[in-house]
Amino acid sequence: MRFQGVLCAALMLFCGTLQANDDVMQAEQVSAAQQGRWGVGGGVWEALEHMDIYYVQLSYEFPEYEPLWGIRPTVLGMVSDDAEYYVAAGWLKEFSINDNWDWGFGNVVGYFSDNDMLGHHLEFYSRILVNYQLSPESFVRAEFGHLSNASIADRNPGTENLALTYHWRW
Repeated sequence: MRFQGVLCAALMLFCGTLQANDDVMQAEQVSAAQQGRWGVGGGVWEALEHMDIYYVQLSYEFPEYEPLWGIRPTVLGMVSDDAEYYVAAGWLKEFSINDNWDWGFGNVVGYFSDNDMLGHHLEFYSRILVNYQLSPESFVRAEFGHLSNASIADRNPGTENLALTYHWRW
C-alpha cells in the first residue's frame, strides 16, 4: 500500500510541474544543453538478486556546465515501497549516438535511510544510462546502477538497480 501512495504522490507532482513547464517553454527557446531537466519514474533494487524492492524516483538535472566538460550537476531522490529513501547529489555526463539516442554515466553521493540494509547511511550510486528522444522537450531513460557504501563501513552488501524514467526539459 505504501508503494501506491508514493506512486500517487509522484504522479501528482509530475502533473503539477507539466503546467509550469509548458509556461516556461513558451518563453525563449534555448538549446537542450542549456536547459535543466526533471525526471520521474521507477525501478527495482536488488535487480540481480530477488527484484523485490520497488521504488519511485524524482530527479532534477541542471544545465550542462561547460567549464567541467559539459557535465550536468544532478539531484536525485528515491523512495521504496518499504519506505526506505535515498537522497543524493552528484553529476552525469551524456554522449550522443545519433539524433534520437544518447548514452551516459554518472555518480551521486547521498543519505540512505536504512542503515541495516546497506551497512551505512552514506551511500554512493554509480549508473550507466541510455536515453531515447521522444520529442524536442522529452525523452525516456533506462539505467542500470549500483548503490553501495564503498566499504567505508564494516558491512557493504550493496545493491544493483534497474530504472525507467521520463524526463522533460525545463
